[in-house]
Amino acid sequence: MLEVGGVYIIEDIETSYWTKGYLYGYTFQYGYEHPKSIVQIFKSAVDCVNSDFAGVHESPIHHLDSIQSITFARNCIIITKKTPEKRGYGYAHYL
Repeated sequence: MLEVGGVYIIEDIETSYWTKGYLYGYTFQYGYEHPKSIVQIFKSAVDCVNSDFAGVHESPIHHLDSIQSITFARNCIIITKKTPEKRGYGYAHYL
């Protein structure tokens, strides 16, 4: 439902680094580099965003083909939705 070229921001990602605690009905248990934390999931999505160069990778994130960019900032992840035009990759034969 995000407009083409739109920006989606996931805030308060500091909880992905917490190893214990409870807030707003959620238990925190993941911590740094846990594969189920939202930070780690989006780190792995970088290869998917660059799949023209890196090949196709599995990811728990839906609609990866619609993501133009993923930016990590202080306490947030910023996702930009891709515009419809798609450029071909002329060096695919090197993959």
